Amino acid sequence: GWSSGSKVKMFDPSLRMDLPYTILGGAIGVAFFKIAQFSTDHDFVQRQLACKDVRQAGRSLIQSQLLAMPIVLTFLFIGSLLFVKYVNDPSAASFVDRAGNVSSFFTDARDIFPQYIKNHIPTGIRGLMIVGVLAAALSSFNSAINAMASSFVSDLYLPIRKERGKEIEGSSGQLSSSRRMVALM
Repeated sequence: GWSSGSKVKMFDPSLRMDLPYTILGGAIGVAFFKIAQFSTDHDFVQRQLACKDVRQAGRSLIQSQLLAMPIVLTFLFIGSLLFVKYVNDPSAASFVDRAGNVSSFFTDARDIFPQYIKNHIPTGIRGLMIVGVLAAALSSFNSAINAMASSFVSDLYLPIRKERGKEIEGSSGQLSSSRRMVALM
């Protein structure tokens, strides 16, 4: 099975269900995740609804997964390189504070990449990388806010207004409601 510190063994080929990280457990987990993602994630559902027919919607889902593969592989490669760097040079992962105490940069695995950017990347490239990380975070945040506001307005707000006899006519009124809800979210 998988052991702590083994970064090159990706999965356990056994079919036992009592062990973590087996192929069978991974296949079942991925199946449930993808069913949930493709049926409830607002971005994916929106993409499917924008297609002309079911066949095109299926192709768009497959293409989105294939296009995501290089991104995933890039992150795995960067993580492997950082592991190799810090497993061979533990002193690079520590610093001496003003009191003379040696402390580790890394209290969490998520600290490694930002600390690497801060301490080892040249200034100009460091700025570009930080802007890229912030842009990715903001993009994900904006997407979630937009999806929540859209769902709230179309599924709750507009039907409730219609039920009370105060229906919003026209797309400009609906757009205005959506904008207010994005600001509120």
